[in-house]
Amino acid sequence: MRKKYKVLVTALGGILGPSLVKALQLSETDFDIYGCDVTPQCYGQAFVQEYHQVPLASDAEYIKAIADLCKTMDVDCVIPASDPEIQTLVRSDNNLISIPIICQQENTLRIFSDKLATAEHLDSLVILSPWADGNDREAIDQVLQQTGYPVIVKPRRSSGSRSVSKVEDQASLDKALKNTHEPFVQAYLDDNGGEYSVGVFRCDEFEESIAFKREIHPINSGCSWFAELDQVPEVTQYAMQVARSIGAMGSINVQLRLTREGPRLLEVNPRFSSLVAARAACGFMDAEWSILNALGINISSPQQPYKPIKFHRFLHEVVDYGDGYMGLSRWSPHLYSNANDE
Repeated sequence: MRKKYKVLVTALGGILGPSLVKALQLSETDFDIYGCDVTPQCYGQAFVQEYHQVPLASDAEYIKAIADLCKTMDVDCVIPASDPEIQTLVRSDNNLISIPIICQQENTLRIFSDKLATAEHLDSLVILSPWADGNDREAIDQVLQQTGYPVIVKPRRSSGSRSVSKVEDQASLDKALKNTHEPFVQAYLDDNGGEYSVGVFRCDEFEESIAFKREIHPINSGCSWFAELDQVPEVTQYAMQVARSIGAMGSINVQLRLTREGPRLLEVNPRFSSLVAARAACGFMDAEWSILNALGINISSPQQPYKPIKFHRFLHEVVDYGDGYMGLSRWSPHLYSNANDE
């Protein structure tokens, strides 16, 4: 009889944590899924079998708390679902947790979590749009000589489109550089062919990529609000080249735009994407693959082609009548019970 694997998913109060749970629920592998976050009451507990409160990743007691939780529940692995937790759990001085932590290794995180380090690493390996260290005026002037305005100013260490400034003139540029911590400057990319979120998974047995053409949330600009499977070969090949450049194994997310000149990188997120559940619905099971690969279980190349889907987030609620958070079936979409989940 095949073993049931126990998995702890962190950051259930965010977007990625519940998305990972949904992805694993579509898996053919049998998982018991537990969750945690920093608050005693969290809507994410509606998605898992048990929910536990843990300290902030910056707290000195965080690693011990996670280690104790893993031991108590006898879990097989941990999937950190927030950047601070990923950075904390992969530290070389973390000797309390002996089970696999499902995330990228330190070198990949160090480079791809820093936009300047990413550009420096990839500059001779893939075609990038002009870029500059925001603290290097000479380099910025060279970008402006090549492209003119507008240009984009964003923090070196952030994800998504939060804190991104599109500047149209020198005065706006000076203001953005002053107000942005460790600024990174990039030529503005036209979205003639659309914006893409590309998942790449690599292991010893196979490597796969999946591309979604996406639209971001008008308010939460770091979140893919609508996405549609769109396997444009030059897009998936570009993303794969990015992953291969550093030898990244497991799952990463490459965000890019298909410009008039071809694919151009926006950023690399060295973690699972919040579209991980949508990808699982297509048959791209990178959360499941990552777990099984880390546990030393043989995985085979997925069947192609992936199921074409359109994915759309929507606002939804859960309620707690005193027994924990739960959903109300009559609040779900009216065709929910008839949806084809096969």
